[in-house]
Order: sequence, then structure tokens, then C-alpha cells
Amino acid sequence: MGFPHKPHPKETVVLSQHFGDADARTIKGWTKRGGYEALARVLKMDPVAVTDIVKESGLRGRGGAGFPTGLKWSFMPKEKKKPHYLCVNADESEPGTFKDREIMRWTPHARENTVLSRYFGDHDAIPLDGWKKRGGYKALEKALAMTPAEIVKKYR
Repeated sequence: MGFPHKPHPKETVVLSQHFGDADARTIKGWTKRGGYEALARVLKMDPVAVTDIVKESGLRGRGGAGFPTGLKWSFMPKEKKKPHYLCVNADESEPGTFKDREIMRWTPHARENTVLSRYFGDHDAIPLDGWKKRGGYKALEKALAMTPAEIVKKYR
């Protein structure tokens, strides 16, 4: 994975389909490609209903454990008595893994799930990674600077 990347004839390009496309790095470019459509729908729904839909879908994380996403979201605190933080693991501590760096560099708004999870309460999303000075981290921080409602109001 990475850019330039010529896919294998049998490969279905999903995560890297927009790598090298500078417009996909911007929020306007991402929304042209269908980004944040799910977020616009979710903001009209109850957070518990969204969690239930994700649980029923069987969606799992991309990490080594493949933890069920809906179950993870159900653990997010509901009360707003104190600040809560969502940590985005992009450390790439597994040997030979470079996917997170490239996703954040070329398509920072593809982390739409991180923005979406902020809808469940007053959460700040904090990217965790060991290479903060590279372009991907800065692009992701910029993508997370807006609240879900601001994104939908401005770009959808």
C-alpha cells in the first residue's frame, strides 16, 4: 500500500483508491467522493439506535483483535459530568505495518468513524502515533478540528 501503487489485477482497491489524489485530502474533496453522507444521516438519529445498527451489522475494527465496533461504542460514557477522550491508535507498532500513516496522509477524512464516534457525547478525539511530525498526523488533526454538526452543516 502507498503511493504510487499499481494494484494487482486480483486486488480490490478500497483503502488506497484515493491515494495520490490531492483533492481527496480536503474536506470538500472528500465530500465530493461521498464522504460524511453517513454522518449526515446519523446526526438525525438517536445515538443508541446508531449503536444498535452498528452492533447488528457485525462491523469489526481493523486492529489485530477485530473487536466489534458497536460493542466498543456502547462503552462510551453517556454522562457529561467531565471530559472524555477517544484515542485513535495510529501508532503502527506492528512490524512492517504502514497502513495508518498512508490513510492519514492521503485520506484523513476517511477516519469518518472517529468523527462519527464523537457524536456520542462530548468527546475529544486524540490521534496516538509515534510519528507526529509527518503530514498524515497534521492532516488528521485538521480533519478532527470540526464537530460533526459543523461538518454536515457546512459541507453536506
